[in-house]
Amino acid sequence: MAEISTEVSLVICTKDRLEDLTQLLESILHHDPLPFEVIVVDDGHLTEIPYAEDLAAAGVTVSHQRKPSPGICRSRNLGARLARGALVMYLDDDTILQPGYVREMIQLFRERPRVMGARGHSNTTDGPGYRRSQGAWHSLERFFLLRGEGHRVLSLGFGSPAWDDFDEPTEVEFLTGCTTYRKSVFESLQYDEALEELGPYAFGEDLAFSHRVGKQLGPVVYLPAARLVHMRNTHPRLAPAHLARLRLHNQYYIYRTCFRPEPANPLAFAWALTGKTTLAALGLLLRPTAESWRGFTGTLDGVALVSRMALGLSAVPRSAYRPDGEHAPSKP
Repeated sequence: MAEISTEVSLVICTKDRLEDLTQLLESILHHDPLPFEVIVVDDGHLTEIPYAEDLAAAGVTVSHQRKPSPGICRSRNLGARLARGALVMYLDDDTILQPGYVREMIQLFRERPRVMGARGHSNTTDGPGYRRSQGAWHSLERFFLLRGEGHRVLSLGFGSPAWDDFDEPTEVEFLTGCTTYRKSVFESLQYDEALEELGPYAFGEDLAFSHRVGKQLGPVVYLPAARLVHMRNTHPRLAPAHLARLRLHNQYYIYRTCFRPEPANPLAFAWALTGKTTLAALGLLLRPTAESWRGFTGTLDGVALVSRMALGLSAVPRSAYRPDGEHAPSKP
């Protein structure tokens, strides 16, 4: 029988993806050690938790939590409040754990007491045509200040993922995807629910949260030895136009709330918006489909919305957080 780790509370935020959730829970069931509890935070309509009886028979406590108000930040905050372990391990419902994932995470936090958060290596199953010609595209993103060198967060709030650059545990500026944090992190920080202003899918919430953790509490680390597979969903939750608008809205919010204001930043952000529009137009030119057109119009709508916010004509969502490394929020 597998060992039970009393350190790990596993939190899964899900919404109407029963087949994906089933695959994830099956992969968890075959782990050694097992988390001592699995908390499923449900924004959908689950009638039962797959493999709940098998997990219980193995000694794992399974909790099914339904929420009246949907939202990924609210789900993650609820999961953290309910978690009883020293480590809160978040998993997306459309992932499959590879052998050793839980053990590698536990070992990292035991050996490095200063580390506050970590993310493993994610292999993504991409659909046809998902990958662009990344080298040329990334060069254009750097030109428009949408991407920096290495795994950095620019002062405009845009992240530059570089997971493949690291083959050993490495301190980074931000985390995305499936992350693990010490429970103590949530005594002073939470996921920022203001990022759900335009709907429950809060784009950028993981970057904003992990960046604050790294600045205020202690290092966050990329751990390549902890591996999982992220199944690429062929049916996205949001329409392309709404997703493009949401990305720009939340990007501007992160820029305003995570970083100290600098004199050149407004002009730099305006240049980045020009870049977003240019790249959306180029994407439409290279792939003239209805989906690309909707993404392009959503980008234009998002640029207009952010411009109104910058000029004070539209409200920026209120944040309890102060920029870049100052004090923790005044309220939870």
